[in-house]
Amino acid sequence: MTRRILLWTVVALLALLALLGGGAWWLLDSDGGLRELAALANRYSDGMLRLGTTQGRLLGEFIIKDLHYQGGDGTRVDVERVHLRLAPRELLSYRLHLEVAEVQGLQVSLPPPHQTAPSGETRLPSRLPFDAVIDALSLNDFQLHQPGETEPFRITSAALKGSWIGEDIVVERLSAELAETGPLLLSAKARMADDRIVFSTLNLKGPGEVDGSGTFAFGKSANDLKLSWKDLRWPLTGDAAERLASGVDGEAKFSGPLDRYHVELSTAAVLHKLPIQLAAKGDGDLQQIQIADLGLSADKGSAHVQGKLAWAPLVRADLKGTISQIDPALFAADLAAPCVPPSAVPAAKAAAAPPTMQQPTGERPALPPRGKAKADAGCAVGSGPSSINGSFNTQTTVQNGQTDIAFTANIDKSQLRGYPLSLSAQGDTDTRSVRLKQFLLQSGKGSLSATGVVGWAPA
Repeated sequence: MTRRILLWTVVALLALLALLGGGAWWLLDSDGGLRELAALANRYSDGMLRLGTTQGRLLGEFIIKDLHYQGGDGTRVDVERVHLRLAPRELLSYRLHLEVAEVQGLQVSLPPPHQTAPSGETRLPSRLPFDAVIDALSLNDFQLHQPGETEPFRITSAALKGSWIGEDIVVERLSAELAETGPLLLSAKARMADDRIVFSTLNLKGPGEVDGSGTFAFGKSANDLKLSWKDLRWPLTGDAAERLASGVDGEAKFSGPLDRYHVELSTAAVLHKLPIQLAAKGDGDLQQIQIADLGLSADKGSAHVQGKLAWAPLVRADLKGTISQIDPALFAADLAAPCVPPSAVPAAKAAAAPPTMQQPTGERPALPPRGKAKADAGCAVGSGPSSINGSFNTQTTVQNGQTDIAFTANIDKSQLRGYPLSLSAQGDTDTRSVRLKQFLLQSGKGSLSATGVVGWAPA
């Protein structure tokens, strides 16, 4: 009797396991099972997850339309259509292999940020719980809504092919199109650790090209990252004739831990059709940088800045700089004024003047007398070279937790379109307004002086 009871118990358990296994297989590997899973999610997720129509099987290829997620923190995700095809057998080897992944109409709305205390050093996942292989992922019409922003961040289209196997990440191709940049194409190979990413190759193509290699680290680990770029431009999109800067080529080196980093940069560019050279080096941390030298060279002119610049916990600027023979047309193309000889000015005025009785329309102008003409010396007033020479200095003090940056600026022995130019300014700012103690601008016979307060934020 006991044996019979034990036998029937074993048979019942096996039958129950077979039933459960068959039911699970039906849920995972049938069209009706996927519809039932969607119904269960809609019923028992308490409104957090809602799925519309489904088609296909979960362990294979399926389509879900009208997927909505509402998080407890206010995060909202809406998807018009998801189409996935995976290799189910590879799941037994702890590998998620997506042969096809198509996402259409993805909108993500983020909640207002919460002030949280730092939890310590940043730690990265060196590997996933499973390997991931993506043969073809496409994303169309992505929108990211952020608090305080009137317009969402948009990605018209994007595509990815890559893998994350163990600690190795390979991005064979990541393409995207943004309104701000136009088409972009990224490829990279990197090895992950919990405190660093080691790039063997990194290449970004778009409005120009950027290459990189080396280590980008967090916490106390040392960085050793090298970047180079060529043919960058600004604006990133638009006609070539409207570009302010083009032909931007250069390189940068970033070394040391984030709390004691060292950076060096050198680049060349064409700014307002004038070639320039820019070089910088300094040391800093996540709150400030000590600029050993920031130098700009353009034709015969140069400018240099040294000092400390901080952005946390308070804004500070303790800087000094010098300017020597800088052409202001670098910053405003309208200030360029080619030299016009004095003798050409009356001729130009006469050519532009309407015809008179003494100069009938169509009358052939008189020829100049024979012989050698004498060259004119200098430039006509209002034309000619522009050159800025001067210096500036800023010094920061903190009173009752508020920043006050005092500044002085002097420009002398300078020219603007051939006119003498000088400037003397002194004042201070709390980053919300400027208090001018002295401001005197002189050019030619004219001058402008001012004192007072100019504000751009509520007191």
